[in-house]
Amino acid sequence: MMPDAAFTPEESLILRVCRPGPDADRAAEVEKMLSAPLDWNRIVPLVAKHKVLPLFWDTLSRLDLIRAAMRTGGLSKLWAHYLSQLYVANRERTQLFLDMLETQADEWRTAGLELVVLKGGALIGSLYQPANRMLHDIDLAMDRAIAPQVRQHFFAAGYRHGVLDVASGLLEPLGRKAERMWLFYNHTLPPFYKATGSVLTPYHKVQVGFDFFDTEDEYAFGLAAVAAEALDKPGSRLRVPRPEHMLLNLCTHIYREGISLVYADVNDNWQLIKFCDLLGYLHLAGAELDRERFAATVQEAGLAPVCAFAFHYTARVFPDEVLAEWCTRYPMPVEAMTPHLREGSREVPGEDTFERQLFSLRAHRPARSRWNQKLGQEEW
Repeated sequence: MMPDAAFTPEESLILRVCRPGPDADRAAEVEKMLSAPLDWNRIVPLVAKHKVLPLFWDTLSRLDLIRAAMRTGGLSKLWAHYLSQLYVANRERTQLFLDMLETQADEWRTAGLELVVLKGGALIGSLYQPANRMLHDIDLAMDRAIAPQVRQHFFAAGYRHGVLDVASGLLEPLGRKAERMWLFYNHTLPPFYKATGSVLTPYHKVQVGFDFFDTEDEYAFGLAAVAAEALDKPGSRLRVPRPEHMLLNLCTHIYREGISLVYADVNDNWQLIKFCDLLGYLHLAGAELDRERFAATVQEAGLAPVCAFAFHYTARVFPDEVLAEWCTRYPMPVEAMTPHLREGSREVPGEDTFERQLFSLRAHRPARSRWNQKLGQEEW
């Protein structure tokens, strides 16, 4: 863990509970943390913001520490009911997402379309279970050359582009301007939505992309090879990236959103689940990772700074021997460890230390990003 001074007791509890990988002392240490009242009015919004609420509650339950949290840790019955209900809702939502995805995978594989599940959808069933991994959408990778066929396939399957109005629950039409932004800036097709018939999860959302980076990023990594070299997910109709591509995907995800001025403006650029994914995957797939093949891929694409960024920032959250090896392989100068936010060629210095930015709950600020000024947030 980081020195105690780096994080508050509430933040330290979240980190210890959600920490991936073996942790023989976790139960005893967490119980000790819960021996005095904590501020759950801060803990609950933080685990929700960081998309680790189901992981946090699931781990407390498995460690049989929910009673301790209520008895001595200051957890009220109100917050306990809230966490429990959101945990159940997430489990049902994630299972619905995965069931619909499996059905769809049968159809696109029959049609000869090579689509690969990325990030959370790929890690459920190995690193996570549906109960403890939150899904906002399903991310898929494809070769850009098949984009027209993929789009036609999803439309024929009952999906459509749109903008989900969370307040009303209605799917509004996607404007042509926003559609072009997705295609030419984000290197993805616009999000696909399909009605589920569920009150809890009214739409199944699928995002299909053909590059790990956006147009204005200084890096690029097309996904044709990721799709061509993907592996069958055990017990599933889905395909997932081979380990080296999966690791690169998790690294680029941390980098892209960590330095994003767009996401920083809405306080979404640092999320704990991304660091959990990376460290958890290193523990899970360590023996399967071909380090030299990964190194060759990274070197050929010029992505060493991206990987260094991801490894070293993850190590600031979760110091770990397995992670230390990767930090050594991909060094990062100390002077580069101050967060800087970027949008294309624009660069804005971070306003606080990484630790304080990580656990910030500030409200939205006036947009500094030109993309946020041009498009409504719901279109991102």
